[in-house]
Amino acid sequence: MRFSRERYFMKQIIMGLIAVLWLFPNPACAQQYNFRNYSVAEGLAQSQVYAICQDRRGNLWLGTRGGGVNIFDGIEDHTGAIWIATDEGVSVTKDGRHFTNYTTKEGLGSNLVLCLMEDKQGIIWMGTNQGGVSKFINGNFVTYTKKTGLPSNIVNCLMQDKDGDTWIGTDGGILRMGQEGSTKKYNMNNGLPSNDIRHIIQDPGGNMWIATYTGGVSVYDGSQFRTFGANDGLTSEKAIWLMNDKKGNIWVATYDEGAYRYDGFHFTHFTEEKGLCNNSLRCMLQDNQGNIWFGSSAGGICRFDSERFKHLAGNNDKLGNVVYAIHEDHLHRMWYASSLGGVTRFDSMKYVLIRKDQGFTNFKVRCIYEDPAGKLWFGTIGDGVFVYDGHGYTHLGSKNGLSSNFINDITSDKYGNIWFATAGGGACFAKESVVDSNKRIAFHKFGPKNGLVSDRVLSLMADTMGNMWMGTQGGGLVKFSNTGDTFFSITTYNVRPGGTHIVRTVTTGNQGRVWIGTGGDGVAWFDGTSFHAFTKADGLSSNNIYSMTFDRAGFLWVGTEKGLDKIELNAGTGIKSVRHYARAEGFNGIETIQNSVCVDHTGNLWFGTVNGTTEYNATEDQPNAQSPAIHITGIKLFFDRIEDTPYKDSLSPWYSIPKSLVLPYDKNELSFDFTGINLSNPEHVSYQWKLEGLDKGWSPPNQNRTATYNNLPPGKYTFMVKSANEDGKWDAEPASFSFTITPPFWATLWFRLSAGAFLVLLVYLGFSLRVRALRRKNQAEKDKIELEKNIIELEQQALLLQMNPHFIFNSLNSISTFITRNEPAAAKKYLAKFARLMRQILQNSTEAFIPLEEEINMLRNYLDLEMLCHGHKFDYQVLADAGLDAAMIAIPPMLIQPFIENAVLHGVVPSENEGHIEISFSQNGKPHEIICKIRDNGIGINHALAAKNQNASDHKSMAYTVTEKRLEMMQENTTHKPQVVVRDLGDISPDRHGTEVVLTIPIEI
Repeated sequence: MRFSRERYFMKQIIMGLIAVLWLFPNPACAQQYNFRNYSVAEGLAQSQVYAICQDRRGNLWLGTRGGGVNIFDGIEDHTGAIWIATDEGVSVTKDGRHFTNYTTKEGLGSNLVLCLMEDKQGIIWMGTNQGGVSKFINGNFVTYTKKTGLPSNIVNCLMQDKDGDTWIGTDGGILRMGQEGSTKKYNMNNGLPSNDIRHIIQDPGGNMWIATYTGGVSVYDGSQFRTFGANDGLTSEKAIWLMNDKKGNIWVATYDEGAYRYDGFHFTHFTEEKGLCNNSLRCMLQDNQGNIWFGSSAGGICRFDSERFKHLAGNNDKLGNVVYAIHEDHLHRMWYASSLGGVTRFDSMKYVLIRKDQGFTNFKVRCIYEDPAGKLWFGTIGDGVFVYDGHGYTHLGSKNGLSSNFINDITSDKYGNIWFATAGGGACFAKESVVDSNKRIAFHKFGPKNGLVSDRVLSLMADTMGNMWMGTQGGGLVKFSNTGDTFFSITTYNVRPGGTHIVRTVTTGNQGRVWIGTGGDGVAWFDGTSFHAFTKADGLSSNNIYSMTFDRAGFLWVGTEKGLDKIELNAGTGIKSVRHYARAEGFNGIETIQNSVCVDHTGNLWFGTVNGTTEYNATEDQPNAQSPAIHITGIKLFFDRIEDTPYKDSLSPWYSIPKSLVLPYDKNELSFDFTGINLSNPEHVSYQWKLEGLDKGWSPPNQNRTATYNNLPPGKYTFMVKSANEDGKWDAEPASFSFTITPPFWATLWFRLSAGAFLVLLVYLGFSLRVRALRRKNQAEKDKIELEKNIIELEQQALLLQMNPHFIFNSLNSISTFITRNEPAAAKKYLAKFARLMRQILQNSTEAFIPLEEEINMLRNYLDLEMLCHGHKFDYQVLADAGLDAAMIAIPPMLIQPFIENAVLHGVVPSENEGHIEISFSQNGKPHEIICKIRDNGIGINHALAAKNQNASDHKSMAYTVTEKRLEMMQENTTHKPQVVVRDLGDISPDRHGTEVVLTIPIEI
């Protein structure tokens, strides 16, 4: 068989029966039971429902005739797989998405399959039309037909009894197959009323019940058949389905006359007139919550959940739609005042409409009251009051002294007075007196002139103290306190300051308190001083109250335009709980009528509504102890079903939920669809959910069936949802789904650890480099300081060398000679040179570099003085290249003089020849250095060194050593290396004498 998407959607629609569904009204004066009807208008694919199956998840599967899954029968096996019998073979699904099909090609006896059964060994049996019975064993079919012993090849039903025997119902009788292989046939010859068998069940006592299409129902006790017929209350012979309910009743579905319930003594008949969806039924099922479902031929399906409400519909010739008043008299007769006018009486046998022809009135009756003497008082809308004494009716109106002919309520006080609440005439009471042996009724009226705030009185209530309480239209609550025969004090109360001041109903309850129902301010009770109100904020369905009464158990019943509220009060007369009843709970009339309420002698409650009257039986009202079956039914990623995205994994069976879900960080908007299957009251399922990993607690209870989460951060999450039924019974375990949103790579742990390690490494390297740099800097600073210190020390030493005491003494001694010899000019000349030399030496000692020109001038002054000191034993010559700008070139001071001093003292002075010293400066094409050559014709360095060993003199070695150290320090601070080369000229040529010193000095330009 081919299953299209359109056919399969049937399962999704029926799953949980969540749609808002309404009961079809049926015009009849018989009692209607609590049926909820579902047909095409409510989403059913087709109105012909031939099979109903409930799976272990709580879902109902419906088989329709041509409008959905084309099922004739369906079962769920022990593994949870659904087997579907169709007119094109058998199909089985284990996940609700994929089907395996079996037809005659695989060995099935016939493609037209009428029934299915799983036996205790897990073997699937299939009854077919014209193909006999096929058993599916380990993937193979074994078929039994008429040739192998079946009464007929048309098999309508299959059943296995407690002993393990299989009962096969055909259109030719029954075949009973024992486990050991024995067989036995049953047909009309054995006592069956018909051979056309449609259904077989076994009751708890072991009796076999057989539904036949032309002979009604028979029960087989193991020895004989007993047939039920019209004399037993079963009027239809076309029985097609049987069912045991959880209370031990036997239900019979018929093809033409609805359903019957057998309680062991008599049959109760359920028809369209009593609320059944259709009289032509096809199947039945009792779900796991106790509701009984009926599939019909043309009326869809309907649900019968309990008999807590029985509805007497109006709009017929005995009762109108609107029921204004209900009363049970002392003879247990029920009286109904409806929109037909007059009054309807029911005496447990029949309904009688009493109107003007029976001495009553055709006007509408607004209220009914029975006084202590048993007289019935009827207040009408426009025709005054009628009094029924059991024999006839007496009319009282405004002509008799009644304050108005429009009566809203009637009651009596402890003194025997009959009080009337009127519309436009305030309140009045009738007092009977005897005058001249004649009974007379005198009316005493109270209106605005007598202290009554409003002339529209809606309700009356007499308390045990003799006070009369009145609810008014616009005047609040009024209390009449009796102070005499006809004298009263009147007290007016505002139930809520600034409220509507409409009090529609007044009653008394536990502890004698006065209870008030208002037109907009909810319910209140009066403690003698103040009012205590209950409103929608406390759980009421409406603040607009039409009726109130207390039942025998102490519950306060409140009627509103939205149905009924059953209020459980705590010890302090506060609200403990509120349970609401409307159409979903079986209260079909919905909108109640002002003061139209009655408690009968059995304790049942009666309510008048705009659509007939409803009886409430508390013994049938058991709280729903079974929580809904909660399921997560779907997930959407952004707006796409998860199964339509690349992120689906293998899907779980029955619902399109991935077994695991891992999403990237930018796929972080998820919606979860869920449902709590509560077949008793699908409209009143409440939900709470939370997302572990994000939410701190559960959401507030609500009826939304989708939860959406946006911009979820990366992490691991578990979505959890639970549901509660109409009585607040929550699931023991929530449904849950876990998923993961992965972070981007830069937010992963490994990346963060790597980045952290890298950052730490960078910080460490940076710190290390910085420490090294600081160390180098500190070392450089230290070295620089040390160098500068050494330079300063060397410069000081150089300065000391240049200011040699011997040189100074000799110079001054020579100048003194000129003075002695009276040569003032010469003395003056050399004294000036000496002073200039000292000044130059002191000035240059403070400079790092001095112009070459100044160095040359200082050297000239020095050599002039040395010549003077040594008797002009030598001469000198200072040369500079022509292109050398001595004024722009800077050299370190006090660097050349020590070498010239050596040339004088250790070169030319010891020589026997006339000495000559030549000093030259050149660059040789090198702009960052200058070459200074000092050449003398003295004894030469070799001879001088030999003489030194014989006559040690510290002066030369000290000068040379200091100069070398200064050159070394200069080398550390420049890229141009200073250099000193000293050679004996005799080494160059044997005929030459003297020493040559070549200085390479870095310069600044």
